[in-house]
Amino acid sequence: MENFKQESRKNYGSSNEQKSASLEQLNTGCLQRIADSLEKIENPYQELLETNEYLRRRYRKLSSDIETLRYQNRALKGVITRMKNKSNN
Repeated sequence: MENFKQESRKNYGSSNEQKSASLEQLNTGCLQRIADSLEKIENPYQELLETNEYLRRRYRKLSSDIETLRYQNRALKGVITRMKNKSNN
């Protein structure tokens, strides 16, 4: 007999022609297939969580860098204004 997972994939109906697997074996095969598919889903989901966390950290870092550059830009504009005023006197 095929393994339970393969057996659970067969299309069973109410006819008595196919008596190769019991209901318990079919249920076991179905549960194994569900567990396998959940394991396959878990890997990409974990990658998404890790990518999301990386992007959040990166966003916070870049936001901080942008704010620092804005302060520096304002300070440099003030220096330029003072130099212009000093040269006009």
